[in-house]
Amino acid sequence: MVPKHLTLQMASEWMRLYPNAKLLVARPEDFTKDNRQKFIARCVTGDYDAVIMSFTQFERIPMSDQYRKQFMERELNEIMDALEEVDDTDRVSVKALERQKKQLEERLEKLMSSKKDNSLCFEKLGFDYLVCDEAHNYKNCFVATKMSNVAGVQTTAAQKSEDMLMKAQYLNEKYGCNNILFATGTPQYTP
Repeated sequence: MVPKHLTLQMASEWMRLYPNAKLLVARPEDFTKDNRQKFIARCVTGDYDAVIMSFTQFERIPMSDQYRKQFMERELNEIMDALEEVDDTDRVSVKALERQKKQLEERLEKLMSSKKDNSLCFEKLGFDYLVCDEAHNYKNCFVATKMSNVAGVQTTAAQKSEDMLMKAQYLNEKYGCNNILFATGTPQYTP
């Protein structure tokens, strides 16, 4: 996964480094409503060394409803654990956690009540390694915490970050923790 404007450049560099590699490079027209299924079918049926696509194209490939349900249930359990640990006198934290719990329960209910076609889900693509350039774009994930209003701690998840987290966790569960490379040139502060 690379920024949209670097897709073809990345393919060119890949071919320069690995001249015999079999690549599938996603073009903007591959993710129109009419062509998306064809592209995904090519991913599944082809024997590619790499599939190069933009962030937005990658984000349009959903996880299955079943995996999303399990993921949300784990998040719900984290919130419940945080609620048990919080001091009852800290009403601000309790209210924040209860609000997060309610929002997550509503999202879970909405997921369960909607009927979707899962033929295009990420799990069926056969990807076994993920390389993400500019990975700092996916840093805003949900954090269940009993502390509220802490500067820099994101308590609500950005949808694209949650999607990336699900895909990364899926690959870690299936292949172990050696199949993901997040790259960024953005300096990160470490105390």
